[in-house]
Amino acid sequence: MMNEVLPQRKRYSELDWLRVILIFAVFLHHAFMPFNGDGWHVMNNESSKVLDDIMVYFEQLRLQTLFFIAGAGSLLLLQKTSAKSFMLSKCHRLFIPLLVGMILIVPPQNYIENIADYDSFLSAYGQLMLSFDTNHLWFIEFLLIFMLLAIPFKRFLDGATGIVWLKWLERLSQFKLGLIALVIVLVLIRGLAKYLMPDDSHLLLSGHLLHLSCQIIKSPLLLFNYLLRFHQTLNWIRNN
Repeated sequence: MMNEVLPQRKRYSELDWLRVILIFAVFLHHAFMPFNGDGWHVMNNESSKVLDDIMVYFEQLRLQTLFFIAGAGSLLLLQKTSAKSFMLSKCHRLFIPLLVGMILIVPPQNYIENIADYDSFLSAYGQLMLSFDTNHLWFIEFLLIFMLLAIPFKRFLDGATGIVWLKWLERLSQFKLGLIALVIVLVLIRGLAKYLMPDDSHLLLSGHLLHLSCQIIKSPLLLFNYLLRFHQTLNWIRNN
């Protein structure tokens, strides 16, 4: 069923280009953060409300789309390789860079950000390193967990219950505004998660499931639903 949605040997250049554009947008977002008045880690003395409004608008789309691309890529890869190969690939591409970043990149960031709290960098490095704080690498942390969860999710979709669910979603998508019902479900999940976990910190493996309420609607597992019509949508775009 899932192989009919996305052919196994097909590569979608649209996803590659969209990923490149979004990563560049992430770079611009962080370059502009000191000037938008949001109280970021490093702030300029003067800020722009217009810049802040523009950045808030694109924040509603940027990371969600990146997680969507990750979900599509995971589905394609799981159709080509075994679950073991997929897991090893993600550990190699995500876990090792995350671990190196938490040891070599994050401690200096946290030290400079709170330099008044420490006597010297060398005395603080051990404590900061062993805290295993992800800081700005939180995206990789969540992405790794979602990728690992994609394995049992894919197996569910390939099972009898999953096939029934996929067929139901496909029928739903044929109705005008049918997929809006899924958006309503995501909004309800987001509201419930935010109520149960109101904190906005980026802690997960290194602490508590606090920021999960903000990331749950960005998960590629939830966005897999939209892949039911993904191949047909690409064909429609190419033919019009």
